[in-house]
Amino acid sequence: MLKKLQRKFMLIILACVMSVIFTVLMIFIFININQYRNSTRDIMKSELYFFINEFSDSQGEEPRFFKNPPEMGFEKDIHEGYYYVCLDKNGNIKQKLNNTGENDTLKYESILRTIQKDESVFSANLEGFRYFKLDMNEETYLVLSTNTEDTNYFLRLFVLSFVIFFLSFAAFFAISLYLSGFVLKPVKKAWEEQERFVADASHELRTPISILLANMNILKENKEDTVKGQFKWIESSTTEALRMQRLVESLLLLAKSDNQSLVFKLEDLDLTKLVEERVLSFEALAFEKKIDFSYELEEKCILRSDAESLKQILNILIDNAFKYCEGDKRVFIKVSKKSGNISFEVESSGTPIPEDVAGKLFDRFYRADKERSRDKGGYGLGLAIAYTLCRQLDARIGVRTSEAGNTFWVELSGNKKA
Repeated sequence: MLKKLQRKFMLIILACVMSVIFTVLMIFIFININQYRNSTRDIMKSELYFFINEFSDSQGEEPRFFKNPPEMGFEKDIHEGYYYVCLDKNGNIKQKLNNTGENDTLKYESILRTIQKDESVFSANLEGFRYFKLDMNEETYLVLSTNTEDTNYFLRLFVLSFVIFFLSFAAFFAISLYLSGFVLKPVKKAWEEQERFVADASHELRTPISILLANMNILKENKEDTVKGQFKWIESSTTEALRMQRLVESLLLLAKSDNQSLVFKLEDLDLTKLVEERVLSFEALAFEKKIDFSYELEEKCILRSDAESLKQILNILIDNAFKYCEGDKRVFIKVSKKSGNISFEVESSGTPIPEDVAGKLFDRFYRADKERSRDKGGYGLGLAIAYTLCRQLDARIGVRTSEAGNTFWVELSGNKKA
């Protein structure tokens, strides 16, 4: 599908760009042809005036036009390659002058009748000839030449335009190929993440569903047994159903985030008090797991944010710290203000997270140790949810590692407006 999308993108770019280039080239050709025709017309008009002057001079008359035609910007002699003729009112040749360099001029004279019938004063292509004529004093003055030079010029012009168009096509094909790959990188990444997300979600749901079906089959096979006798299967089913509920709720939250449909209730909050509440709710668990649980909270850390989202982020980070702390089992929470920003940190003892793993911790369904995470009831979505909520709240989240353990931190600007 991505390949098809890339091809469509390339075709759209090429079609748009090449249409513009084609239009520009057509305008270029049209302008050049018109300029060439106008230039040819002016030259032939000057040639005809030159002939009329020469004819008048030979008749002992005063020149009727300028004696020397103006310079037209051509290197070759302006009088070369032309056939001049003066026709009387009956169409008979009164005088002619051959400057074509050809001995046989019958082809020039044979087209005179056709030119006389043509109402146009000038034509660049009449049976392979170009001409300019002028009727004056019941006489018709004509200058003719073959249009071979015009044909060659137009051929060169079209070949040049074709080469420009072909080279432009090749260049923009390469550019569009590169741009399509570059532009579609985020799409490809999103597509791959979506496929992985669906596969991971299906995998995570398969296990509890399998357990539930197995438990139901056991209950069906022992339908005469009492509820007390089957209680362990019922309890197992309830546990798996609750796990599925948590997973579905997490998936729903992430889906809402992707659709930009999360709704926040922004209000002025004291992060210090909010963290104190979370700390109190975890103290009993710390005592039960024999975890050294301590904190350092700076007073009056006021910010504008969503209380429920912050509580969820805190719960995820503290819960993860409790689950994975090792060694001397120490968890430390800190809230502080610095440079107008407010941050909180959750530090836990244990094996430092490798750098190659730290960059993936906030990916959906990522777990460094999948078996251990599953045993602890994790799906690999907690940190992904925390990251999503932080992003929606214009906050930053990250992890620091040291020999003593790992520290997850969140920095809030408190500048998000309602």
